[in-house]
Amino acid sequence: MAPANPATPQTESAKLLEQESVKSFLNSDGSLDVLLARLKQSINTGDEIAKYVKKRAMIEDEHYGQLKKSAMNIRATYKNKNVKHDVFSNKLDQVIEFDEKLYGVGSSYVKALNVMNEELVSLVGTVSRTRKSIKEECKRKERDCADSVALAEKAKQKYYHLCDDLEKIKSSDPQKKSFLKNKTAEQQEDELQRKVDLADQDYRSKVNACKKLRDEMLMIHRPTNTKKLMNLILENGHCYECSVAEVLRRGSKHLI
Repeated sequence: MAPANPATPQTESAKLLEQESVKSFLNSDGSLDVLLARLKQSINTGDEIAKYVKKRAMIEDEHYGQLKKSAMNIRATYKNKNVKHDVFSNKLDQVIEFDEKLYGVGSSYVKALNVMNEELVSLVGTVSRTRKSIKEECKRKERDCADSVALAEKAKQKYYHLCDDLEKIKSSDPQKKSFLKNKTAEQQEDELQRKVDLADQDYRSKVNACKKLRDEMLMIHRPTNTKKLMNLILENGHCYECSVAEVLRRGSKHLI
């Protein structure tokens, strides 16, 4: 029976996300900022890997180009000097031929590195744009909630202010209640009562709207965006691991 495969960093990361303490944190107010920062770090890592792969491709290309050039120069030198084909020259010719074949292998390696660099650059760009979109959406939802809270608070202050005015009128001297022209004390009190009732309705409406936005953010938008960010972080890490492994695999194969 074959031994079980050891757990990879990818599966270990996924297991960590199942811990209750982690789940609790991911539902907290600060989770999105932490995940956005972590994804930014992952993007920077991908950018550095892409730069390294590009630099590696340039170095390898220059190396094998010089190798091919050197082999061609030596061949030309021997040809011009009409060197006799003895044992030494035959062995040297074999070495030169090997270097020429090595150039062919090396050039395919360089091409693979360039393709890998392009894929990494594309991945980093896509993830960066997605991160920006999620961040902007999160900020917009938070701003909507904050604006809604501010409107509810303003409506509450208006309601309390009108209640104070109504209470003052009710508790004041009946002969001095009417301080508005052409309105009796009863009319003034009735008008204020209507304003209080309307303000109460407006306040309740804004509180309900605020609660709805808050609930949507906590129950829908935050979990959705949290999941998106976690998936991006995990997928990014997996892609980077595969890219590094491929560089090592091709490099090892190339050395052999």
